[in-house]
Amino acid sequence: MSRVFDALKQAELAETKRRESQNVAPVIPAKPNRRRTQRIRVQIPLFVYGHTLKEGPFCDEACTTEINAHGGTIRMQTPVQPGQPLLLTNKTNQKTQRCLVLSIAARLGNDTEVAFEFLAPSPQFWRTSAQKPTVKKSPQKRP
Repeated sequence: MSRVFDALKQAELAETKRRESQNVAPVIPAKPNRRRTQRIRVQIPLFVYGHTLKEGPFCDEACTTEINAHGGTIRMQTPVQPGQPLLLTNKTNQKTQRCLVLSIAARLGNDTEVAFEFLAPSPQFWRTSAQKPTVKKSPQKRP
């Protein structure tokens, strides 16, 4: 009789473990953040210059959604393609920087969100003319 009882107990434990494993949500690993510098959510007005395949050169007024030293994302109306070169002018400080389109995502209305990368890191491109880089001064020696 004890063999039957032990077998039933083993079967019950196995069934309990199987049900518990089905109720557990699968663990999905988080995507690693591959950005070299942290993005900041900020709106900076820009002029975007480029060439379309059909209509030739264009100038679009756009606004950033996120920025970092290596590029950012902007909302714009003119269609662009990944790999396409663009020229950005920061309306706030009049600085100009070349970049490449990394990806595009459709938004509501006619806007698209465009991720771009500068050809070389350029954190100064985002500074306003009022912002001055901080310079650490060495302490003065007293005689």
